Amino acid sequence: VLDLGCGNGSLYTWLTDQQITLQEYVGIDFAHPEKKLTENAYIHHKDINCFQIDKTNAGFIFAVNVLCYLDDKSLDFIFQLEKKNVKLIIIEPTPSLFWDAHFDGVKLFYRNEKHLIKILKVNGWSVENTSFDYGLKFLGMYLFPLSYCLLLAKDSKNANALR
Repeated sequence: VLDLGCGNGSLYTWLTDQQITLQEYVGIDFAHPEKKLTENAYIHHKDINCFQIDKTNAGFIFAVNVLCYLDDKSLDFIFQLEKKNVKLIIIEPTPSLFWDAHFDGVKLFYRNEKHLIKILKVNGWSVENTSFDYGLKFLGMYLFPLSYCLLLAKDSKNANALR
């Protein structure tokens, strides 16, 4: 598992609490110090833009509320993987008035799911599933989308298919 923008490793904690056995966990975050969680679980103090994802053995990559901190050019760089048989799980806020455009002086890049999917498809990823989280359900209608989750795959069939 590769956890981009891992924070203090809460995804790792949740996975192990669910009794999911991991061969390896690598967390990347520029705001948290290096930390060895277990023999095969580490948090690396690095900028995502400088980390070579292709060098990991990750079968699963998680990006939870982190891509909104990166511009489109950075996303292109990060997701141009030559690696095959990888799953990518992304959870991102949906652009709306609910979310502030700046966070502690940092400009955020809120993208709707279609824009993000376009970037990923160009880099050989295929969408397997999409789901949304809404702020309100009224008379059977869901209103005010807050976030979306994408499950994508990169395998030998679709790698570089749209390049």
